[in-house]
Amino acid sequence: MLSEQIDTILRSFQINDDKVAQLKEEYQLEIDYESLSRNFEFIIQINKEKITETKLGTSRFGGEPDLPKKFNWPKKQYFYAQINFQEVALADLEEALPKTGILYLFADETCENSSVLYVENTSELVQTAYPFKPKKALHSLTNEVYQLTFKPNFYFAFPEVLSSYHSFRELHEALAVSFLDKVAKTMGQEEFEFIGSHSKSRFFGRPFEEELLNDEMFGFDEDFEFDIEDEDVDFEEAMNESHSYFMLQLEHEDGGLYVSFSDNFKEMQKNNGIVQYIGT
Repeated sequence: MLSEQIDTILRSFQINDDKVAQLKEEYQLEIDYESLSRNFEFIIQINKEKITETKLGTSRFGGEPDLPKKFNWPKKQYFYAQINFQEVALADLEEALPKTGILYLFADETCENSSVLYVENTSELVQTAYPFKPKKALHSLTNEVYQLTFKPNFYFAFPEVLSSYHSFRELHEALAVSFLDKVAKTMGQEEFEFIGSHSKSRFFGRPFEEELLNDEMFGFDEDFEFDIEDEDVDFEEAMNESHSYFMLQLEHEDGGLYVSFSDNFKEMQKNNGIVQYIGT
């Protein structure tokens, strides 16, 4: 739901006429208040920075996890990431996520089997070594560690251009920089940061990969088909009906790690999610 402040800015949107005319000719795309408000997507952007030292319980990707003492490591699965929701809270302007606890992501080397687990009590964590010998092919995952930090951001998910990086960038270039910066300032940011890469790390939003849209990770039945350019299909509604939510994407090497899980975090303590990797 748009805040009143953002809604007011969208109503006074500004465009670059030449670029909008080009988008209209190529994609029959109309930019107006209704389409901007309908396609506005709030996200929590996740930034990665390589580190050599870790602090217990902090959000990070790769290396070894900080686990509760009685935690059962998922069988033959690799640790991908831990996300401390206390660190996410300041960027979660819609208050959709828990304010405490840690989300753990595990998966085997092919991501055919995965575990998405939420632990609420983080008072007794221990950095835990792998219970098996990791394969050399996954050396970068098990030995390179990245700190994860979080900031609020947004984009406009027009279905006509969502599946094309070039067109997606063109859409945002068609909107005046001053207009985009005004929206960013309502989120406490100095200026708008374009998140164009299809594998950019984030919470929320829509997947840029079309092959994900009909995948089991969303809980859709076998007969469900989703066309990313079909305006008559409501992606959010379809996901709600599937009882699964696209929540998290983490860039990794030459692709993206996509994570879908329920918003019922009590269920998450028993593993209720799917991890999938798609390379470029």
